Amino acid sequence: HMRIKRDFKDEGNENSAFGTHVHDSIAQYFLKNKKLPLDISYIKPIIDVYKKAAFRETHIELKLAINQKYKPVAWMAPDVYCRAIVDAGFVQGPKALLVDWKTGKMKPDSEATQLRLSAVMFMLFEPDVNEVTMRYVWLMNNGKTTTFKMTRDDIPAVWNELAPRLRRYQHAHQHDEFPANPSGLCRK
Repeated sequence: HMRIKRDFKDEGNENSAFGTHVHDSIAQYFLKNKKLPLDISYIKPIIDVYKKAAFRETHIELKLAINQKYKPVAWMAPDVYCRAIVDAGFVQGPKALLVDWKTGKMKPDSEATQLRLSAVMFMLFEPDVNEVTMRYVWLMNNGKTTTFKMTRDDIPAVWNELAPRLRRYQHAHQHDEFPANPSGLCRK
């Protein structure tokens, strides 16, 4: 209801505000060389591992959007089908590293759906990239990581897995049908 139908306003909470603060601060650190705020300065050594590495290209808060023909389009294009934001993307030759900064509790068996979708879309935007390493960086756990890899050959399998979800989202949007789906994020 918050993201699609928009009939409920998320007022956020302390954790989401902190996550936004961290992401915004990291982006400013990468893009404008702004110092990290004192309250999160302890993550600097973790972030510096990525900032100081020698990559051909670095993308921060990269917005990716595609249409139903799996072609890159503008973020707000009228025919947009799917969007993803990459926290940090680094390219070196035919390989890329996509990083998702995590400020919550570490989940050892985190589902990589979000990362795999981002990797597929990234390869659509970067045709010379054939292999992507995807990494959750758990900032509150001393920078521990959960890493996954995929190649361009994996793209069909990822789309086959995600297509039913995308069709459900599209159907809901077209028919204005958004049944309640209780989760741990629901407010009582």
